[in-house]
Amino acid sequence: MVGRMGCVLIVKRTAIGRFQTMITKTKFILAFALCVGLFIGCAHLDKGADPLIVRAEQIETVAISAFDSVVKLDSANRQFWLTNAPAFHSFAEWLRTPVPVGTNTVRRGIAMVQQLNYAKLDYRQNHSQSNLLISLTMDLQNALSQAQAWTVIISNPKNH
Repeated sequence: MVGRMGCVLIVKRTAIGRFQTMITKTKFILAFALCVGLFIGCAHLDKGADPLIVRAEQIETVAISAFDSVVKLDSANRQFWLTNAPAFHSFAEWLRTPVPVGTNTVRRGIAMVQQLNYAKLDYRQNHSQSNLLISLTMDLQNALSQAQAWTVIISNPKNH
């Protein structure tokens, strides 16, 4: 019986070691994304650049990597997150839910980025779709903020 318990402890320690390695990699990615975000957020606009389009492009760029990070973290150990962080797992499932975009079906996170991109292209052509562009930008920003918050929470082992 003691041998079995010792074996279980070794397995748990190994799983925790892999989890801590994953957290270390995630912290590096998060730090890199934060640095990129600071440089993008502080960039000066070129003459004639439309701030709505610039902001939409900034959010698109960061959202793709943030959504991908959340989905990859959850995919690495779905059962663990389902049991120990069900809200995080639910958010990751929400991001990966297939939704129709035009004639294609893509994951919701990617669909949000594509819809913003389509609205941005329409706005560039006639500047009459600013409300749609602003609305989709805000929706994507909200989802991005949640993804970034979950990445910080999940990456901090003190919260587990």
